[in-house]
Amino acid sequence: MRSAVVLLMLAAVGAADTLGGQVNDGIERGVAWLKAAQRRDGSFHSGYSAKFPGGTTALAVYALAKSGVARDDPCILAALAHLRARPPAHVYSVATLVLALDALRDPAHDEWIRDLARWLEKHRGDSLWNYGPKSPHETNGIDLSNTQFAALGLWAAERHGHRAPREVWRDLVRSVPDYQEEGGSFRYAPGYRGSGGMTAAGITLLTLGLDRIGSSERDRAWARKAEASLAKGWDFLSREFAVESNPAPAGVEEWVRRDHLYSYLYGIERIAALAKRDRIGEHDWYQEGARFLVAEQDGDGCWRGGVIDTCWALLFLRRATFTATHAAAPPDLPPGAKPVEIPVKPPGEQALDVRRWLMVGPFPDPELKSLDTALLDEARASPRSDDAEGTLRWQDVSQQYCWFRSVGAGRGVGKITYAFTNMHVSQPTRAVLWLEFGDSVRVFLDGKEVHRGGAGRGDPVPVEVNLDVGTHRLLWKLQDGGQGSPFRMRIATRAGGFAASVMPSLEENAAADRNLRYHPEFFTLQQFLDRLPTDENHALGFDTHADVSRAVWTRVEGGGVQWHEKGDAFWWGWRPPAGRDGLALVASAGEAARGLVLRKVRVPDRASFRVTAAPEIAVSKGQGDCRLRLGVFDGRMTWLADGAIQGPTWTTMTGDLAPFAGRTVLLVVECGTEGERWYEYVFLDEASVVPTE
Repeated sequence: MRSAVVLLMLAAVGAADTLGGQVNDGIERGVAWLKAAQRRDGSFHSGYSAKFPGGTTALAVYALAKSGVARDDPCILAALAHLRARPPAHVYSVATLVLALDALRDPAHDEWIRDLARWLEKHRGDSLWNYGPKSPHETNGIDLSNTQFAALGLWAAERHGHRAPREVWRDLVRSVPDYQEEGGSFRYAPGYRGSGGMTAAGITLLTLGLDRIGSSERDRAWARKAEASLAKGWDFLSREFAVESNPAPAGVEEWVRRDHLYSYLYGIERIAALAKRDRIGEHDWYQEGARFLVAEQDGDGCWRGGVIDTCWALLFLRRATFTATHAAAPPDLPPGAKPVEIPVKPPGEQALDVRRWLMVGPFPDPELKSLDTALLDEARASPRSDDAEGTLRWQDVSQQYCWFRSVGAGRGVGKITYAFTNMHVSQPTRAVLWLEFGDSVRVFLDGKEVHRGGAGRGDPVPVEVNLDVGTHRLLWKLQDGGQGSPFRMRIATRAGGFAASVMPSLEENAAADRNLRYHPEFFTLQQFLDRLPTDENHALGFDTHADVSRAVWTRVEGGGVQWHEKGDAFWWGWRPPAGRDGLALVASAGEAARGLVLRKVRVPDRASFRVTAAPEIAVSKGQGDCRLRLGVFDGRMTWLADGAIQGPTWTTMTGDLAPFAGRTVLLVVECGTEGERWYEYVFLDEASVVPTE
């Protein structure tokens, strides 16, 4: 679920010049990705969700809270509401929920935490823990992994008034050494081989247990055995320490070493914080781990396995255990911590498509020899709309989705077409321009050629550029052999993500209002409220194509907003119910995204917000699996109406605008899926402000 207040919040930092800057940037992008992955019901989903309900959601809350997301953030509140309505019932899930609630530092959750801690005590085995009641793995017996989470949950509950019986900690000290191999590593359960992740678990359990048994018991033989076991565990990690794989004894296969890598890294952060160690053996554990995670992060902001691995990575980078056990902030990275050289990665969803171009052409090129002939002043080109180039004029060509054919393209005759845009840069940036094109092309940046390519039609081509603060001129020269020359450009960081400091624009001013319409996913609702022009015409019935441009459409799947004067078929034969003319089509872009339609208006006295809509009927066949929400944003989000709409009929939803009378606000229509469907398409016949009867 996209945040109600933010369409898509991404990191405000561009290319970081220190490792610390890269870490902060990575945390911001990871948090943005994780919040965007939240489902409409407030939950987070992973491959473990079906077997262990609530666990993934609790882990996400834990990671978000530790990463600085406020406890009253809508994302946190929605997740907690989901967890209260569907209480977890397995050891992993319950223990992680305790850690999440503890991280929120809200006294209102103290009793909830104590109840969960009592649940953990009740469902302990003979001495340690297994998966818990009703688990598909309950018969597997006790294991070190469930035990470490249960112990961490009880440890966190101490800060909220719960005290586990001393026998719980005494049993840990007595039993955990039996899970250690000869070389010092700990195993998950009997019959398994040791690993770095389970060694971190064993060290955690022994550290917590030894700290909580009585002073007289520390001299017992079983306590001395635990102390020796703890030392052997540290010795194993000091010898075998790694961040790119989960350490294991000799002979263990490589795929096993990659298994549970990210949870192992969180385990390293946890034990180093509990033991107050800056180094493990000769290794600066945090700097090495941070460098690895910065390089591994995907362009979209997530890590490797999606929600779960992203949570573990965030918890490591924020040193979650350190901040939980010490009053002071974690120490800074050493001054010599140089930034990671991140390899160029393919562009992710958040790479910015350039959707507006000034284009001029076609110039005749019958023999396909004009690519090297300047048909205009290529070195100094900086056109405006309607500027002339001989008998031709620059045209403003704009689309939500940016595949174009050359202006005036036709079949069988060679042509040359130019396309131009400005790139406004707010801070020095190392960016990657991802180029896709059909026939031959030359690309100029500030008058200098940065790429030349023959017939493309293959994989996107990355072109790295260093951009200083200011406005840069980008010019494409497209050669069309007679079949049309489609092209596309995306701007990304080396990691494939959003290059926040680069904004394409045809205007001299990068903040021009029109950019909000063509790149809506990169702006907040507050920015739309501040910078969109106010629509003085309250009625919006989509009676003409121009009506579409009176609203902002964001997260529209598959291209630009479609409009039909009559009730004709749209894409792939989708049709609206009969009886309405002048329709627009908006689509949600999957479970984790909502299609949005935005309008800025000044609210009159005694008015309502009225939306008439219908789901497409070619696929859903009137199942009513589409959901709409109507809202108002005036600095904070207020939802006025929420409900499923059923086909094959039209549904009118209204919301009372009386509390906003006389104020300029942003009206929001949110379209999304209901149930497990991935896409949902909605026809809108109106989104009007109407007098209240």
